Amino acid sequence: METYYAVAQIGAVCVPINYRLSPGEILFILKDSQSKVLVADPDFSEAVDAIRGAMDEIGAIIWTGDAPPRREARDIGYEEALSGVDSLPLKDAKLTGGDLGQIYYTSGTTGRPKGVMLSHENVCVHTLGTIADLHLTDTDVWIHAAPLFHLADAWANWAITWVGGTHVFMREFDPKKIFELIQQEKVTITNLIPTMLNLMVNHPDVGRYDYRSLRVLLSGGAPIAPEVGPLGPLTG
Repeated sequence: METYYAVAQIGAVCVPINYRLSPGEILFILKDSQSKVLVADPDFSEAVDAIRGAMDEIGAIIWTGDAPPRREARDIGYEEALSGVDSLPLKDAKLTGGDLGQIYYTSGTTGRPKGVMLSHENVCVHTLGTIADLHLTDTDVWIHAAPLFHLADAWANWAITWVGGTHVFMREFDPKKIFELIQQEKVTITNLIPTMLNLMVNHPDVGRYDYRSLRVLLSGGAPIAPEVGPLGPLTG
């Protein structure tokens, strides 16, 4: 999330990448988008190393968390980099609403992935629309259960922050962990694809948690099978 905001702040373009892609597919996206910096989690160091020699245009590889051993000068630790800079406000990037802000790549099921370009105005208008449509307020708590690289979840980065709501993060999808976090953090809204919902409502522990804080459950990407609805215990 810090990266999403930092990239926008300096007027650069953010290209979220599906970490489930093969190294070759990741390399294609990096080259097609003409990316210059790669921010990666150490868990994906093997994937990065597999294409390291072909990433000619990548000038810096910024590692979050506990950075792996440095292989090249362009390997940079995220926290190390932050510790070496001042806290002065950044200069105005002088952006307009029409400037390119983000590129999300399609799944590539029928060919190579295609970059979908979003301007800053696209992002802002969509954010304001979701705030109005979902009646988001500063009392809302969103759990990022879907992957942050996908627009099914990424839009909430902006909308929940805009209204002063709360973000809850989980490293990867796990039904029981979602149950625990909904109860613990009093989650009010989130987006879950049908596959996730199916795993949740059929989990043996689904009835052991309190979901009364939930006011909205969003879903998309595919129809929800009748046998999954009306979500039983998840409706509180």
